[in-house]
Amino acid sequence: MTKYALDTNIVSYIIRGDAEVVARFDAESDNGNLCLIPSVVYYEVKRGLLKTNAVRKLAILDNLLR
Repeated sequence: MTKYALDTNIVSYIIRGDAEVVARFDAESDNGNLCLIPSVVYYEVKRGLLKTNAVRKLAILDNLLR
């Protein structure tokens, strides 16, 4: 099992639904690899979404974390 630490840009691409990034994320997850979101990245993304009141994207982030 390989562990990946996702950066803010990658998490943002996943939330926006970038097809290429989502496909890679899904492939790595399906292969049993672990994709981690560091606490600093979580803070940056969540703060940005709260600041812009992006309710739909906040729901996507919460789903991603599960």
